[in-house]
Amino acid sequence: MADAKRSFDAREHLSRPRQDVPAMVRVETDLYGSGPAVRLRRIAPGNAFLETADLLPFGTRVRIGFTDRSGVVNLVATGTVRHHYFINHVDDQGLNALAGMEVRFEGFFGGEVRTGEALH
Repeated sequence: MADAKRSFDAREHLSRPRQDVPAMVRVETDLYGSGPAVRLRRIAPGNAFLETADLLPFGTRVRIGFTDRSGVVNLVATGTVRHHYFINHVDDQGLNALAGMEVRFEGFFGGEVRTGEALH
C-alpha cells in the first residue's frame, strides 16, 4: 500500500524527457462522446498535454487516437484527465493565450480505425 501513495517529486517529474509534437489527435469519452480533433502539444512518458478550449472534467477517462496523415488511427492511448492549464505567452504574433489539459496515460493498444469510427 505504501507504493500506491508515493509522494510527488517535482525534480523527478521535470527531469523526464518531453517531446513537443504539434499534431492533431482524436479524443473520445464514454460520457461525453467525441469532439473535433485537438492539438497534441507535448508528450512525455506517462502523460500528454492537449491544447483545447473544451476542457473535460478532472477524472474523466479518455481514449486518444493518434492518426496518420490519411486519418487512420494506428495507436490509441487510454488515460485520465489530471490537470487543466491556462497559459499566457508571447510569440512572434504578440501576446497569446491557450487552454489545455494533461492526460495521464493508463494503457495503449494498436489497430486500424478509420476516421469517424469509435476508438473502442
